Amino acid sequence: MVKRILTIVFMALALAFSVVMVLLLMFWPKNLENYWQNLNYSESSGYVKNPDNGFYTPVFVKLDESGGTFTPPTLNDDISIYHLRIDISDIKQDIPNQSLRTLSSTLEYFFEKQKNVIVRFAYDSYFEGNIDNEPSIDTIISHIEKLSEVLNNFKPTITAIEAGMIGPWGEMHSSEIATTENINKVIDAWLENTDDISILVRTPKMIYDYLGIDYNNLENYEFVPNEKTKRLGLFNDAFLSTESDMGTYTNRSEEVDWISKNIVNTPYGGEVLSSSIGLNSFPNCLDEMDKLNLSYLNYEYDENVIQNWKDTTYENTTAFEYIRSHMGYRLVLTNSVFKYNEDFKQLEIALTIENKGFSSYVREKDITVLFVTKDKEIIQKNCGTYNGERNLHLSIDDLPQKQDYEVYISFSNIVDNKRYYDIRFANTELFNSTLYANLIGKITF
Repeated sequence: MVKRILTIVFMALALAFSVVMVLLLMFWPKNLENYWQNLNYSESSGYVKNPDNGFYTPVFVKLDESGGTFTPPTLNDDISIYHLRIDISDIKQDIPNQSLRTLSSTLEYFFEKQKNVIVRFAYDSYFEGNIDNEPSIDTIISHIEKLSEVLNNFKPTITAIEAGMIGPWGEMHSSEIATTENINKVIDAWLENTDDISILVRTPKMIYDYLGIDYNNLENYEFVPNEKTKRLGLFNDAFLSTESDMGTYTNRSEEVDWISKNIVNTPYGGEVLSSSIGLNSFPNCLDEMDKLNLSYLNYEYDENVIQNWKDTTYENTTAFEYIRSHMGYRLVLTNSVFKYNEDFKQLEIALTIENKGFSSYVREKDITVLFVTKDKEIIQKNCGTYNGERNLHLSIDDLPQKQDYEVYISFSNIVDNKRYYDIRFANTELFNSTLYANLIGKITF
């Protein structure tokens, strides 16, 4: 009797085990298979318009006690970045709310047009080179605090703030108030009151002074930035001019090398000037452009240098077009692999993205993957953030239903559930101008 019961129990357990195994085989994910994407990975030979990069056009803005004026410029489709030169010379006490509203509406205009801006404030009337027109340093700091409240609302729009405030053209020199102590206070005020926006100063010495670096021991000092100081960088309005770039450098070669190793999280740019020693001759200038993370230059100044580059042939184009095409980041997709199985319950994406530009990639972007059906239905999946990784790996579990798709990727700023400032790969055929996204492959069953 006992033997018979044990036999029945054993048979029941065996049957239950078989049922469990069948269920596991039915529902356990099968091994994912690699699908190498057969895309045209060739790089475009020309300029690819992207956020935060390129030749800029200057735009003058006036803020005063009555609010001020901003005349919207005629925008050029090929220019993605503008330089706002904001005159606050008539404001000696608190900044009026109407002036802050003028600033906000100015930035809103560029945001809606998906253009970026570099921002610089100065107490130089009409930016004509006037000196010693600043209020007290305490008033300057209070102005920075109020201005930052508006600027923080437009982080996707602002490529950088050039610290400014002091000196003619806001270049932080040639003023009685342009002391190391005061400049340190201006830098600190911008870093303390802005959120995730690059702050650029006029010379490397201003960075050394702010960080407490002994210039004489510079080669032994490795800059380890914290969350605040990693946003600290340089602008140079005498780029490639004299041996010192008109006082920008104490020792050009030493400081350029130090900057190239340590100041890698911010854009670099300014104005190029004529040079009697050939610093901006082409292709000699490329080495410094690459080392310094060149992201932007003034299209209007210096006209002689710009024209020289336009007249110089280089690699089946002109020097001007080559520089324009490589300012900032230039992302080229060189490989794409999908991994999924017949059940289509999980998708893994592996992308190799080469940066061929002068600059490191410095702007965090939201990642959106778009699945496009044959009927042009679009399903979007948010997949974290992109910070310039060469090898990008994404894993998506919440997939749309199993069917054939074209798959695109967008690196953009998501504001109010809308995408702004999408990045275009510098590949010949991958960008879709309707979707504002880059083709990375196809899924077929």
